[in-house]
Amino acid sequence: MKLVTLTLNITEDQIYNGLIEVFSDITGLDPNKGEIRRAYQLQSQPGWRHTDNVISFWLTNNSDIYHEDIMDSYDFSGPIVKNSTFTQVLSCNISCYGPNSKDMALLIWAGIQSDENRLALSKLKIYPVPKNAPPNYVPYQYNNQWWNRTDITLIFNVYTNISNEINSIKSVEINLNNKIEKEIK
Repeated sequence: MKLVTLTLNITEDQIYNGLIEVFSDITGLDPNKGEIRRAYQLQSQPGWRHTDNVISFWLTNNSDIYHEDIMDSYDFSGPIVKNSTFTQVLSCNISCYGPNSKDMALLIWAGIQSDENRLALSKLKIYPVPKNAPPNYVPYQYNNQWWNRTDITLIFNVYTNISNEINSIKSVEINLNNKIEKEIK
């Protein structure tokens, strides 16, 4: 029996990379210099000084009515393929650090809705949800020094499709028996 192979139209890495590119366009920060990074990475990153401008973000699933339904469809044009389509609703939790933390957060909050950024994300089937809460300035003390930090949460709808080939019956052997036996007692 053939094992079923599921195929996902967009991976978590693709979502992160698309967002990193857009955040870079909005803020002018360079992800190759560690200025935009995924939080909670498996491989450590070098730290930064309180005078560096850095963005760190992570994604979590958001409980939302749009995340509840999965629609199944089938393609019979070749091997039978089942497509399960749904919307992932993701919270993008962003922490902006550095002397420009407030400005960077405000630029991201407003800039994510610009036509250029929405178009760039839509090519990956990622769609920003409008009307997010404004940035929240939350400075904190670390090693007897105050660090500037501004947090923002954006919501994204991500069109998601999982497809898999359905095992089908190719042939069946059928034996007919016309012989009827009667029991006599």
